[in-house]
Amino acid sequence: MGKPLEVAVVVGTIPTVSYAATQKVPPDVDELALAGGQLVAVWSRLPLNAELPDLVYRDQIGSVRFRDLRGVALDDRYFYLADEPANVVYVWRGLPSAGAEPAFTLSVNGPSRLSSDGTYLAVTQTFDHAVRVFRVAELSANAAGSRVGGVGVFNLPQGATVAAGALFVANTSFNGLHVWRNAEDAMASRPAGAILGTNAGPGKAPQIGDATLFPRNEEVELSWSVIDPLEEFWSGTKPELYRAGEWGPKCADDMLARDGRVWRRP
Repeated sequence: MGKPLEVAVVVGTIPTVSYAATQKVPPDVDELALAGGQLVAVWSRLPLNAELPDLVYRDQIGSVRFRDLRGVALDDRYFYLADEPANVVYVWRGLPSAGAEPAFTLSVNGPSRLSSDGTYLAVTQTFDHAVRVFRVAELSANAAGSRVGGVGVFNLPQGATVAAGALFVANTSFNGLHVWRNAEDAMASRPAGAILGTNAGPGKAPQIGDATLFPRNEEVELSWSVIDPLEEFWSGTKPELYRAGEWGPKCADDMLARDGRVWRRP
């Protein structure tokens, strides 16, 4: 299995994409950045026709050597990379050249997925059960940000997104999505304005955590291995019809009669 890729997309309108979405001015500029392991790729336009990236960074930028990149984000000021084992978020002013040094670094324990809307930067700390939120205008090497969540609030959150000043946190193991309309409320330790996927009442499990809605690939393949022979057997045949109000076609009675049985009627 290869390293998981973190995705950041910069668009004029908030898109539906994996992991992270940020907004940038001007609104007609689309950019895509991918990062994972020791590789970063950046497109100046969305590669809708399988175009190759405009920039590729392998193993390092400047003197910064990548250990295991888990997050990437970009906004109208900065380009960010999260290196989880290094416990660092590297910050460059704009897209860096291959030899550029970071403007500064943020010390964050176990940073993974990143998101920035140009006003706030959210850093997911999955194994700290928290998200750290920074004001972009106040970023510096000394910036500590605000810790959101923690043990008992989040359980292994897998991602956080900021968009138009709102904060969304995927509280993965608790099967919920925490939503703050204003990220400042989250930074002030105020409770989320909404939690999607929470229990609707006694005995009602959240649908967002219903594993039956999300079958594994092996389950899908096994299901078709049962259905395919039936479809092949029935191909070219038509079901026997019966009139409305009756209990079924005559062939159903004949099938049980062959073994000396009959259908039970209510």
